[in-house]
Amino acid sequence: MRPGNESGVQNNEAWRFTVYDGERENTRAGGKENVDFSKTWFLRMRIEGNKVNCEARPKGGVWKTYEAIDFGKEVEDPIAVRIGKLGRHAEGVDHEVRAN
Repeated sequence: MRPGNESGVQNNEAWRFTVYDGERENTRAGGKENVDFSKTWFLRMRIEGNKVNCEARPKGGVWKTYEAIDFGKEVEDPIAVRIGKLGRHAEGVDHEVRAN
Protein backbone atom coordinates (compact mmCIF):
# COMPACT_ATOMS: atom_id res chain seq x y z
CA MET A 1 0.00 0.00 0.00
CA ARG A 2 1.39 3.38 -0.98
CA PRO A 3 0.13 6.92 -1.51
CA GLY A 4 -0.24 7.96 -5.12
CA ASN A 5 -1.78 6.81 -8.35
CA GLU A 6 -0.46 5.08 -11.47
CA SER A 7 3.03 3.59 -11.07
CA GLY A 8 5.57 5.71 -12.84
CA VAL A 9 2.98 8.11 -14.26
CA GLN A 10 2.64 11.77 -13.29
CA ASN A 11 -0.56 12.28 -11.33
CA ASN A 12 -3.26 14.28 -13.11
CA GLU A 13 -6.25 12.99 -11.11
CA ALA A 14 -7.42 12.81 -7.51
CA TRP A 15 -4.82 11.44 -5.08
CA ARG A 16 -5.61 7.94 -3.84
CA PHE A 17 -3.90 4.96 -2.29
CA THR A 18 -2.46 2.22 -4.50
CA VAL A 19 -2.46 -1.37 -3.23
CA TYR A 20 -0.33 -4.18 -4.69
CA ASP A 21 -1.72 -7.64 -3.87
CA GLY A 22 1.29 -9.63 -5.08
CA GLU A 23 -0.05 -9.90 -8.63
CA ARG A 24 -1.56 -6.57 -9.63
CA GLU A 25 -1.76 -2.93 -8.55
CA ASN A 26 -5.11 -1.36 -7.74
CA THR A 27 -4.47 2.34 -8.42
CA ARG A 28 -7.98 3.25 -7.32
CA ALA A 29 -8.03 1.73 -3.83
CA GLY A 30 -10.80 3.41 -1.84
CA GLY A 31 -12.75 4.52 -4.89
CA LYS A 32 -13.03 8.13 -5.99
CA GLU A 33 -12.01 9.74 -2.70
CA ASN A 34 -9.37 12.47 -3.03
CA VAL A 35 -6.89 11.84 -0.21
CA ASP A 36 -5.09 14.87 1.26
CA PHE A 37 -1.48 13.69 1.51
CA SER A 38 -0.29 17.03 2.90
CA LYS A 39 -1.26 15.63 6.33
CA THR A 40 0.24 12.79 8.37
CA TRP A 41 -1.26 9.36 7.58
CA PHE A 42 -1.05 6.04 9.40
CA LEU A 43 -1.22 2.74 7.49
CA ARG A 44 -2.03 -0.75 8.74
CA MET A 45 -2.64 -4.20 7.35
CA ARG A 46 -5.23 -6.12 9.38
CA ILE A 47 -5.79 -9.87 8.93
CA GLU A 48 -9.38 -11.04 9.24
CA GLY A 49 -10.01 -14.66 8.23
CA ASN A 50 -9.35 -15.02 4.47
CA LYS A 51 -8.70 -11.32 3.98
CA VAL A 52 -5.98 -8.77 4.52
CA ASN A 53 -7.53 -5.34 5.03
CA CYS A 54 -5.38 -2.43 3.82
CA GLU A 55 -6.37 0.48 6.03
CA ALA A 56 -5.34 4.07 6.61
CA ARG A 57 -6.32 7.07 8.66
CA PRO A 58 -5.20 10.68 8.85
CA LYS A 59 -3.69 11.83 12.14
CA GLY A 60 -6.61 12.26 14.54
CA GLY A 61 -9.01 10.57 12.09
CA VAL A 62 -10.75 7.19 11.91
CA TRP A 63 -9.51 4.02 10.20
CA LYS A 64 -10.88 3.28 6.73
CA THR A 65 -10.42 0.09 4.69
CA TYR A 66 -9.12 1.12 1.26
CA GLU A 67 -8.76 -2.42 -0.07
CA ALA A 68 -9.61 -5.92 1.21
CA ILE A 69 -7.55 -8.65 -0.46
CA ASP A 70 -9.29 -12.06 -0.34
CA PHE A 71 -6.80 -14.94 -0.46
CA GLY A 72 -9.52 -17.60 -0.55
CA LYS A 73 -8.10 -19.37 2.50
CA GLU A 74 -7.26 -18.55 6.11
CA VAL A 75 -4.41 -16.02 6.25
CA GLU A 76 -1.78 -17.05 8.76
CA ASP A 77 0.03 -14.65 11.08
CA PRO A 78 3.04 -13.08 9.35
CA ILE A 79 6.52 -14.22 10.32
CA ALA A 80 8.20 -11.10 8.85
CA VAL A 81 7.12 -7.67 7.65
CA ARG A 82 8.92 -5.27 5.31
CA ILE A 83 8.04 -1.59 5.34
CA GLY A 84 9.08 0.96 2.74
CA LYS A 85 11.14 1.04 -0.45
CA LEU A 86 9.72 -2.13 -1.95
CA GLY A 87 9.54 -1.07 -5.59
CA ARG A 88 6.78 -2.06 -7.99
CA HIS A 89 7.32 -5.81 -7.62
CA ALA A 90 8.55 -5.81 -4.00
CA GLU A 91 12.13 -6.34 -5.15
CA GLY A 92 13.68 -3.83 -2.74
CA VAL A 93 14.38 -0.87 -5.05
CA ASP A 94 12.95 2.64 -5.01
CA HIS A 95 9.76 3.27 -6.97
CA GLU A 96 10.62 5.35 -10.04
CA VAL A 97 8.42 8.02 -11.63
CA ARG A 98 8.95 8.48 -15.35
CA ALA A 99 9.68 12.06 -16.48
CA ASN A 100 7.26 13.49 -19.03
